[in-house]
Order: sequence, then structure tokens, then C-alpha cells
Amino acid sequence: MTETTFEILSLKLSSHVTTSSALILSLLDNPARPNSGASKSIAERGSVPQIDMLKVNHDILQAARGAYDHLNAFAATLLSRNQGGWAYGSLARSSVEHFARAHFLLQASSPVDRYYRYMRSRIRAVSFLANEQYRTYAAEWGVNAKEKEAEWTAELEALGGKGTYPNSQISPPILAKALLRLTDEELAGTEDRSAAFYAMMASLSHGERPGTEYLINPDLHTDHALVLHPPGLTVDLEQFLAPVLFVKVKSMLALWAYFGVSTEESRAWGDECMDIAKYANGIWHKSETQREGA
Repeated sequence: MTETTFEILSLKLSSHVTTSSALILSLLDNPARPNSGASKSIAERGSVPQIDMLKVNHDILQAARGAYDHLNAFAATLLSRNQGGWAYGSLARSSVEHFARAHFLLQASSPVDRYYRYMRSRIRAVSFLANEQYRTYAAEWGVNAKEKEAEWTAELEALGGKGTYPNSQISPPILAKALLRLTDEELAGTEDRSAAFYAMMASLSHGERPGTEYLINPDLHTDHALVLHPPGLTVDLEQFLAPVLFVKVKSMLALWAYFGVSTEESRAWGDECMDIAKYANGIWHKSETQREGA
């Protein structure tokens, strides 16, 4: 596979990030368009303070923005002369986690449920800063985090959210695997590889031996054409990137609909999704003769 192939893929991904980010930023300036799901959430929020529902909408957009930020870094890394494979795992995993957080908030059954999901995820995150180990290293942050955990829990319970979404159900890995599993189920004939994909990406991120073994053992890889070969390694990019592209489309279609983005406004985004999919699929499944001539 020629160097030009990686340059083209990197350019297509980077251009798509630019298009997507521009739309997201426009929504950050006006996150509650008339007649949109976002504005409906504010109008039908019940006893939830308006400022809190605006924060929920803001959090959805920032989660998507973070997902694209990691995808952009993935695109840039394709051009690196000194790349191994571990960073691809970290970037793919983080991108999926961000898309999964946005999707989790978007799939709420009501505005109040969306608020519960948002607050519970906030409380879960800050609870880690409040634990004993963290206070050992930074006591002032530990005390502050503990206070915030108590304050937000009281706010949530006052609005009827007691007992909703326990920490064990809303961790980043749980949400990421749920979204990956959902996209697998919607792809006819595709096996559920959500847990395997996430575990391997996490292993690469953590520097664990299974992740390293995944890179150094060529027998663990399928016979795709878009493969990098750093010294002593095999990096099959389909296995890193394809799941990210699947969850991206799933979560962003829901986001555009929720924020009232019209088909015409998102047309360029959709066209780029199709272009990237066709280009990548054409590379990953080239015949042996085509690969030799690439």
C-alpha cells in the first residue's frame, strides 16, 4: 500500500472533522433552535432549572466535539514517520467513549431522564476525585470533589433522581460497549465484537501485554490491504478505525436530529461519511492483484 493511500485517508478524515466541528460549533452558539428536541427539553423540563438543562445540551455537543478531536488526532497520526500502534488504540477508544457519552444522553426517554443521566455521570466522575487515594496526593481537590459529589447528589435527589443510573451502569467502558454492540446488531451478518474491540483498544492504551501481542503477532490480523508495518509490528487499521466510523454515524445522526439540524445543513457531513466509507471499504477489501499494483 503506497504512502499516498494513507495521506488520502488522513486528508479525508481531517476534512470530515472540519465539516463536523463547524456544525457543532454553530450549535454551541445556538443550542436550542425553535421546534428542536433541544428546545423541547428546555420547555418540558419540569422542575429542572433551565440553566441545568442548557448544561445538558452543552455537554452533548462537547462530547461529540471531543470524539472528533480524537478522530482528528488519529488522522494526523496516519502521517507520522515514527508511529507504532499503541496510540491508534488510545485514540480509537477515546473517540468511541466520547460518541457513547453523547449517545447515552441523547437516548433519554424524556427531558427529566436526560437530566438524570447527565447528573449521574457528573457525580460518577467527581466521585473518583473524592476517593481516599486521590486525597492522599491532593487533599484540597479531594475535599472539593467530596463537597461537589454531595451537593450534586442532593440536587438530583430533590428532583426525583434518587437511585437512577448507578455508577456500575454508566462507566465509559460500559457506555462505549453498549453503543458498539448496538451498531454491530444493526449491521446484517456482523458478529458482536464490541467487547473484544474495546478490550484490545484499552489494552493498547494501558500498555498491557495482550495489546502488544496484538501488534507483534501477524496471525491475529485479518487479510486487509490497509496495513502499516512499523519495525516488528502489524497495524491493521480496519480493526482500529471501522468501529469508530460506525458509532460516529449512529450517534451523530441522533445529535443532528435532536438539535434540529436540517438534512440540507448536514448534507456535506453525510456525503463525507459515504465518501470515507466507500474509500476505506475499497481499500480494506481489495483483491491481492489490486494490492500488488497499489
